Amino acid sequence: SACAAGCHFAARQLQESLAACAVRASLAAALDPAVLAQRFQIRLNITPGSTSHREGYALSIETDAIDLVAATPAGIFYGVQTLRQLLVAYGRTLPLLRVQDAPDFPNRGVMLDISRDRVPTMETLYALIDRLSALKFNQLQLYTEHTF
Repeated sequence: SACAAGCHFAARQLQESLAACAVRASLAAALDPAVLAQRFQIRLNITPGSTSHREGYALSIETDAIDLVAATPAGIFYGVQTLRQLLVAYGRTLPLLRVQDAPDFPNRGVMLDISRDRVPTMETLYALIDRLSALKFNQLQLYTEHTF
């Protein structure tokens, strides 16, 4: 499926968050019959036209499954970020809910002035990118100027 090809990073992030909460669930991209036979499932599905916004998603948490549907891999990624935030807030006792979400702005970013004070290491920048993406920012602009 399209999700199998475009959702690996988001799926891996979700697996790490589930493991941190000691949640045991199968994570299926689309409809894998072997996974469907198991009891509790998390399904990530890319369905073109399923949302009106290309970065939008629909998240549903039920008693036996979590379904995340989006029109693009970007929508799946942002939906996974919401689910990860819910896992941090509620752990293994996720509330039953339905969320439909899409960004209001196409560009959601932060500008970091790296000309003054200490220059961040690559490790620091990678950690910042991870944090910003978890908060659904999609740009990091590094500002620099020569300061004699």
